[in-house]
Amino acid sequence: MSLVHAFQYSDSTCVLELMSLVQACNMWDKPTAYLTWTRFTFPTENGGQLAVAMSESDARMVIAFYILLVTVMFSFTWDILLSMFILIFTTKCMSRTDHITIIAAWNSADPLHALPILMRHAWTIFWGVLGKDNPSEMTWKTFGCSAVIVFFSLVTWGGGFAAGLTFPELLVIGTAAPVNPEIVFYPNFNTSAFSITNQQIMEYITTSTLPAIANVEAYEKKIGAHVNVTISDVVPNFNNTGETRYRIHYRYTVRGLDMGLQHLSQLVLHVEGQCNFEDSWYTRIQNSSIPNGGELEMYNLWPSNNDNASDWPFTTRNLLVPIPIAQRQAPFAKFLGVLYNIDNDGIWDNQKTGKTYYTITPSTAKRMSYTEGTDAWYATQLNPIEPLRAYNYTYEVNPGRPPLRCQEDNRWSYKNWQGTIADFLTKTNNAPPVTIPQAIKEILSTQLIVPVVLNLGRSNMAAALKSSTRAESPDNLLFAATESAEEDIRRLVYAAFLISKDMFRHSAVSGAALGNKSDFDNVLQSEDGSYMQGAGDFILVTRHVVALSFVQMMVVPAILVVLLLISTSVRLARKGMKLQNGEQGRFKRFILYASGFEAAQMYRMLDEALAEDGRAPTWSNHRGWTPFVTSDTQGVPVPEPHVPENSSGSISMRLRSQRQYQPAGLDYSSKSTSP
Repeated sequence: MSLVHAFQYSDSTCVLELMSLVQACNMWDKPTAYLTWTRFTFPTENGGQLAVAMSESDARMVIAFYILLVTVMFSFTWDILLSMFILIFTTKCMSRTDHITIIAAWNSADPLHALPILMRHAWTIFWGVLGKDNPSEMTWKTFGCSAVIVFFSLVTWGGGFAAGLTFPELLVIGTAAPVNPEIVFYPNFNTSAFSITNQQIMEYITTSTLPAIANVEAYEKKIGAHVNVTISDVVPNFNNTGETRYRIHYRYTVRGLDMGLQHLSQLVLHVEGQCNFEDSWYTRIQNSSIPNGGELEMYNLWPSNNDNASDWPFTTRNLLVPIPIAQRQAPFAKFLGVLYNIDNDGIWDNQKTGKTYYTITPSTAKRMSYTEGTDAWYATQLNPIEPLRAYNYTYEVNPGRPPLRCQEDNRWSYKNWQGTIADFLTKTNNAPPVTIPQAIKEILSTQLIVPVVLNLGRSNMAAALKSSTRAESPDNLLFAATESAEEDIRRLVYAAFLISKDMFRHSAVSGAALGNKSDFDNVLQSEDGSYMQGAGDFILVTRHVVALSFVQMMVVPAILVVLLLISTSVRLARKGMKLQNGEQGRFKRFILYASGFEAAQMYRMLDEALAEDGRAPTWSNHRGWTPFVTSDTQGVPVPEPHVPENSSGSISMRLRSQRQYQPAGLDYSSKSTSP
């Protein structure tokens, strides 16, 4: 027995044990259900994005580490920008005030530390220019130099601060992880048909349909944004009976992105269907052949056209729908599909055309109601049992409710390609422009062999109608005025959308409850234990993991390494390059400036300049970060320059008189102290 036969001809109702459903749902969040610290493709609207999934705790540590890397990266950027400024813009004609700006920035630990100092310095120059307090030093050129450095520090600090706030949002792209292919289970109904029952098949299906129906009630408005259910051709007084007839249309699309397919996010399933009431299919009420079995409503489904009976593609079938004796049973419906032929390649006719037909026959006759109804499935009459009216059992649903004849079209698209499921199951002239893994084909071809609405009705017959969930206990009394076939179909279509969206994820968790039963084989696993190609090509969405962008995780360290190499190269060049007195050139001058602007080197030059003759120590490492005294200076006190009151320039005056110091050009051609 194949799966489609079970859908079409089984009238058994599956009752899923609550514990089995709970266990299946809990497996979704088990660590064995998904893989962490594994690179995968996170599906997006434009294709996919490389990502790595990890636990929440690991993600917090990784994000904090990368924020630290970004902060360090901007520190190196600050150092490189200053080096570029000194290399390009520093000339011999720079004033003392220009040098103070560069020195203050060069000796700041970071742009945030430098920013208030430089802004105060630039502000002083600005007012000096306006006030003409020191026209020889405070010029617009000097202010421009200071403003550029302030701009560098502001941009670097602001960029680092903004990156620290926004980078986590760029790094985190979702809460999903790739499925563990070793737990993916999809029953091979065809090869196991000799030992499985219809109830076992329905048990597997119900593990996904029951949660979907429950979620419709909770997220109806949100789902409604993706699903369109409308009515047309409304007849408010059909055949002068006061009943309403109409045509129901439904439409929804499910993307590979919604299904969680890693490499097929742009694959789209287009579902469009319509249902019409067929009053002529109802024949009569007859008594049951079973003693005390009550009454039965008889329907003649898909009656052939007598004029062209040979061309009629459907098989006529008689259907008996019981009327409950006590009239206290909740409403339900019977869902029947049309049997299609299968070719030598295992492709059904409806898979080639994309069209599938099915019927929905309601069992609402003689259900009691508080209110009067006019809908095709819930039109009422006065309760013939007069004593019951005193208890507000005023109405009962009329017998002979018309079944729905439905047609559903399933089309697939990928970018500019369009076709049916048969086009990517077999080699046709309309093959899709993308390779679809065999495991994906297997699940799609089986799960969508008949409309999902039909699967829902078959596996949840007792709860398929919305009215059955709203009937008042214990007598299942209806409010017929508010019930309609439109609302029943809307609920089923909403649930069908959810099931279609989660069909792959449910193959990882729902089937696991049946995986340990010998009656079922895993169609995705071969006899040697290997899994079919693509068995793990989808993701599981769970609150326990965080997916981080793999590209961001690689780009940030790469940029940091490049900046580190540039900064280190500059410092090594300063230390390793040998200069001769009087040697000129932009890069040679940059080496002298970059070394001399270090605060430690300035102290060394000041110490050499102020030492008394014959007692000056010998310093080494003139172009490094810190100089060292190499001569024996034990007992030689550190010189303390005498600075007269109100004479801030006395040190520079003494340096000028002793060493002929030239601050504007830092000319080291003489034998004066050099860096």
